Amino acid sequence: GCVMPELCGDTVRSTARVLAVNGWRVSVPQGAGCCGALALHAGDRVRALAAARRTFDALVAATPPADAPPIVVTAAGCGAMMKSWGALFADDPARASAAHAVAARIRDATELLAGGTLRVPAGLSPRRVAYHDPCHLGHAQGVRDAPRALLAAIPGLELVRMDDEDLCCGSAGHYNVMQPDMARTLVARKVAAIRASGAELVATANAGCALQLEAGLRAAGVATRVRHVLDLLAE
Repeated sequence: GCVMPELCGDTVRSTARVLAVNGWRVSVPQGAGCCGALALHAGDRVRALAAARRTFDALVAATPPADAPPIVVTAAGCGAMMKSWGALFADDPARASAAHAVAARIRDATELLAGGTLRVPAGLSPRRVAYHDPCHLGHAQGVRDAPRALLAAIPGLELVRMDDEDLCCGSAGHYNVMQPDMARTLVARKVAAIRASGAELVATANAGCALQLEAGLRAAGVATRVRHVLDLLAE
């Protein structure tokens, strides 16, 4: 995802490292940039399609159809967008025939790792961790159990329940920019749930959620940290 290297470079490196340790050979296709998600959220379908085409073409060119390796994403909004490429390119004669097959190869990093035999990580110092479901991962992609299974596999982490785990944090692509008052209300509710859970750490699986939760916790004067699931596995 285009936001990840800029704002969450450590998570990109963590993902590559964890995949490699678990037996995957990781390559990064050149030219695979923005998937078009944010433009589509803003209603700019023309710009969204232009970006999606560039990334789609780069991924197809980098991996012959016979190989068909999984395409791994660490940003839930990107993953949801790319999994819908079959519908997005339905009227595009140059891409329609391949779009469903490519979309079927898209995997969130947590989804891919939880679907195989995970190398059991070394233990961390004991921590109570709550998990926040990103809307684009839980609601849009239906990936809820995989991140929790990965967290539960880390010795030393106690996964604690939190109220409204799958309630939107207010990020929602660029919703927090367009509707800041409602976004602040939503993140304040999440902060209250985090406090009540007694968690020392909040794990999530999407950059926008992590940034929004960090901002909300900081504004409320709460010292609880936010970490991507893949960063915790790497650690």
